[in-house]
Amino acid sequence: MNALILIAVGGALGATTRYGLTQWVNTNTPLRYLPGTLMVNVLGSFFMGCLFAWLINKPSTGDGLRLFLGVGFLGAFTTFSTFSLETLQYLQRGDVQVAVFNMLSSVAASLLAVFAGFYLVRSVMN
Repeated sequence: MNALILIAVGGALGATTRYGLTQWVNTNTPLRYLPGTLMVNVLGSFFMGCLFAWLINKPSTGDGLRLFLGVGFLGAFTTFSTFSLETLQYLQRGDVQVAVFNMLSSVAASLLAVFAGFYLVRSVMN
């Protein structure tokens, strides 16, 4: 039961943080398309890499941090479903180039971010 509470609280905080940050970015940027989802996915991937590197080097930290931050907060902060829906909406509007750019940039940037976070923390801890 403790694990479910950690995940639930982390998830609630991650989802509300994602919503607030996405709304803020989308209303404060001159870009026409929704950069908020891309930003939270890349940022979340970076922090997931950082967390993973930290947990590998500090296994005594325990499962609680992994459940609260990794499964809960970051799991709800990042959003593959919104990315997928936005891509579908671009395609439905006939914005094929934007849809392809969204797919390629989201996947590539998120992968680069998780690697960057992982190796940054790993280099600092070693």
